[in-house]
This record gives sequence, structure tokens and C-alpha cells, in this order.
Amino acid sequence: MTRRPLGRAALAAAVLMLAFPAIPATAQSPEHRAENDIPGIDIIVRKKPGGVAMPAGTSGRNGRFSVRVRVERGEYEVTTACRPRTPCPRHRLDELMVDNRRILPDAEGRFSFPIPPPEDSDSVRLSGRVRVWQLMQGDQGPR
Repeated sequence: MTRRPLGRAALAAAVLMLAFPAIPATAQSPEHRAENDIPGIDIIVRKKPGGVAMPAGTSGRNGRFSVRVRVERGEYEVTTACRPRTPCPRHRLDELMVDNRRILPDAEGRFSFPIPPPEDSDSVRLSGRVRVWQLMQGDQGPR
């Protein structure tokens, strides 16, 4: 039996596989799959403490939303809610941006952001994504 040397294409493919890392595990993990995105979830903004909950928008087909919201000086919280009398899967606000600035959840998983004085604009752009809630290792529950 004789050994045939690798062709140029096979050799190039082998080198590329070794030179570039594989797709990150997060891109393959279940919580990052498109079927976990939820459309039709209302995005709620409320001034803290004790402000009135204002529906700001609704998540789109891919679970994403982007909406401009009128605000005044103070602290605000963004949450989600299902429409009345509609089936609603367990879900969570997975990411939030305020005027292109990423907001991280607090220890309880709540998303809050301040509007400091003086603020030039009386509105902010909220964008983010709503996803199916799945219990992952180390997860504390829906947010």
C-alpha cells in the first residue's frame, strides 16, 4: 500500500482549521439559538421609585426591540410583560442598550438606568432582546 500525499486543497483546509479557532461555544449553545427569541412581548419602562409603568414598545419577530422613550431626570427600570389573554412563554430581558450604552442587570436581574442632570435630550433610545428563559447552570431564574 502506498501513501498518497495530501493535495494542496486538503493541506490548505487542514492549516486553516488549525490556524483559526472554532465557532465559540456560546454561538452553539441552546440559549443563543434563534428559536429562543420571543416576538410580541411588551417592553415596559417605569420611573423609580413608584412611577407609573409605561408600555414603550413590543419585541419584534427576532425578539429584538428598539424604541425612543421620553424621560426626565431620575432612575428608570425596564421590564417585560405579556399581553392580556395571550399565551406567554417564560421569558426574560436578555440585553438592554440605552442610547447605545450597554446596561447590565443588577443582582436580582433587573435592568435600571439613570438620567442625570442636566440632560440635553428629553428622550433616550432603548434597544435589546427578549428571549425564552431556560435554567442554565448558575442561573437564578427569569429576569
